[in-house]
This record gives sequence, C-alpha cells and structure tokens, in this order.
Amino acid sequence: MIKRNSSTPDVKPSSSVNFTAGHLAYAFAVMLTAALFWGVAAARADETDIVLKEGHGRDAVINNCGACHSLDYIQMNSPFLDKAGWEGEVTKMIKSYGAPIDDADAKEIAAYLSANYGK
Repeated sequence: MIKRNSSTPDVKPSSSVNFTAGHLAYAFAVMLTAALFWGVAAARADETDIVLKEGHGRDAVINNCGACHSLDYIQMNSPFLDKAGWEGEVTKMIKSYGAPIDDADAKEIAAYLSANYGK
C-alpha cells in the first residue's frame, strides 16, 4: 500500500482516455510492423548481392530459383554438385518443394548450373 502525505498530489486517471482492445491491438500491430521492418532491413544490410556468371540459362535461374530462395545456395553447393547432382536438385525443387518450373526451364537451369557451377 502506498502511503501518501499532504505533499503527494492525488492523481486520478483522466476519464476522457479510454483504451479499448481495438486501440491496444492497433498499437501492437504498429509496433510489430516497425520491429519487423527494422529487423529485415538490418538483416538485409549484412547480405551481399549474388552475381551469377554470364551464360545461357542465367535468367531462368534468377527468375525461377531466385523467386523462392537466395542465389547464394548455388555458390555454396557448387563444390559438391556435378551435372547429375544439379539435375537432381532442380528435380527436387519441383517435385518436393513444388517449384513452378516448366520442363524447358528446368533443363535450361540444370544445364546452366552444371556448366557454370558444377564440379
């Protein structure tokens, strides 16, 4: 219990300020959005842009693969994958992860990756 003396002002909450659940939800949403924005901006600041080697199929890789994940996976996996490995990766992305890549692009992507990033 707080003891008050004669010099302690008696402060009462203003009756004109009424916070509803909607106000609190809105405030929470604004704070969450700001936190996410700054978190993503900070994370992006640490990334470097991946520049893929020039070659036939490069645009198919950027447009298809880059639509779902970072292109740095290509460089990270290049020491380990040969032609069969890249073909398997492209097939896995389509069949296991549902990547919407048509057959012509899939062949072009696998050929580009094996020619430029295969072991």
